[in-house]
Amino acid sequence: PQPAAASGVTGTGLGTSTAAVSGKPSGTSTSTSTSVLAFSDGMTRPKLVDMTPPEYTREAREADVKGLFLAKCVITTAGSLQNCRVVKGLPHMDQAVLSALARWRYTPVIYQGKPVAVDYVIQVRLAGP
Repeated sequence: PQPAAASGVTGTGLGTSTAAVSGKPSGTSTSTSTSVLAFSDGMTRPKLVDMTPPEYTREAREADVKGLFLAKCVITTAGSLQNCRVVKGLPHMDQAVLSALARWRYTPVIYQGKPVAVDYVIQVRLAGP
């Protein structure tokens, strides 16, 4: 059987009242040669513009998995998410959430008038299958 979509995906509402997820500054600097900046003051907050909820795995449905999933991702200058890493996972759902995040789109983060790539913590609240 196909995994069920996570119908109870909600967010904490940081910066927007309608998004199913929200982000917060990562608090660490990760500047690299690819110019990925740490999210900081003076940058516009990204807004979620397109999301597909994660699909619950069979094991997660059987265990009635709920809770807050945290992933640190790079939001690119085009608004896509790349290099997502689990910061705080949920049983049987890590790969399903990471797969869903790969399809999500945000408005680009603007800093000093230009879009920049930033490290950003994405929060996904799963309310059960």
